[in-house]
Amino acid sequence: MKIVFRYLPFAIFLSIAALTEDASTVGKADPQIAAALKQVSAKQIQANIEKLVSFQTRLTISAQDSGAIAAGHGIGAAREWIKGEFERYSRDCGGCLEVKTDSFTESAGARIPQPTILTNVYAVLKGGDPGRLRSAAPRASTSGR
Repeated sequence: MKIVFRYLPFAIFLSIAALTEDASTVGKADPQIAAALKQVSAKQIQANIEKLVSFQTRLTISAQDSGAIAAGHGIGAAREWIKGEFERYSRDCGGCLEVKTDSFTESAGARIPQPTILTNVYAVLKGGDPGRLRSAAPRASTSGR
């Protein structure tokens, strides 16, 4: 099955994964990764950037409530869009990715004035070796500094 990768983060993730192979593969280009990288589209990267900008803010402590998400505003909306993109990638590759979220409460501190629920979105690409997993987790928030 031919997998088409249209997005830079996923292509970068695969490139980095290829670089972490054992020493016997160093210097050898993986043809699948090379083909995937050739399909990276500057136009799609620009569209992704514009989509992220459309959330107006991705400040860690910005809106995460259902109203803000529905309105497409804040870190919650950005998180849901990224999750949806990972889910679409997984559909496009026949379910090769397991999309997950990990939520936790960050204590108040220098950059977070009150305890705040933070949620990481990531995808796990399962390989043929059950002992090895690769994950991708884009950084979408800003600390406001």
